[in-house]
Amino acid sequence: MTPTPPPAPASADELPRHSASDGPVTRAYRIAFQIWMFCLLLTLVATMVLYLFDKIYFAVARR
Repeated sequence: MTPTPPPAPASADELPRHSASDGPVTRAYRIAFQIWMFCLLLTLVATMVLYLFDKIYFAVARR
């Protein structure tokens, strides 16, 4: 029995072409999703920074 070689890694051209809803996954869809995620994470980080700044500033101002 001859051992079979391991499968080659998938190339970028072999990305999934359909989503879970069986709709096509286009390049524009992937870019829009990445922009949406970036904006969401940026909003969360900005909110946390402003919250911490507010806590630190008013803690120092009360002294």
